[in-house]
Amino acid sequence: MKGQHYTGFSPESTVAFNRVIYNHPYVEYRKMIYNNLLYE
Repeated sequence: MKGQHYTGFSPESTVAFNRVIYNHPYVEYRKMIYNNLLYE
């Protein structure tokens, strides 16, 4: 996962993924996942 440790997705997928997340009430959930990935 080196070089993709933030999301595991390609840049294009990350943009679409983030767009979906920000358009839904999952911001806190995303933050939790993001923090878990950073500190795992």
